[in-house]
Amino acid sequence: LNNLKVSKALVVLEDKNVVVEKSAANVPDVKTALVNTINVYDILKYDTVVVTKAAVEKIQEVYA
Repeated sequence: LNNLKVSKALVVLEDKNVVVEKSAANVPDVKTALVNTINVYDILKYDTVVVTKAAVEKIQEVYA
């Protein structure tokens, strides 16, 4: 996230990933969410939304 110059971010994952979730828990103002649990409030609350490629494909399937 430092390389992206991001301070407050929502990380959207396709499937549960314990390593990413534990890593994000150690960073202030970073939250992880699964595709099926994201909501408008979280998207608006965070300055940046980081989405994996697999999560984008699943979002397109579910919400398109």
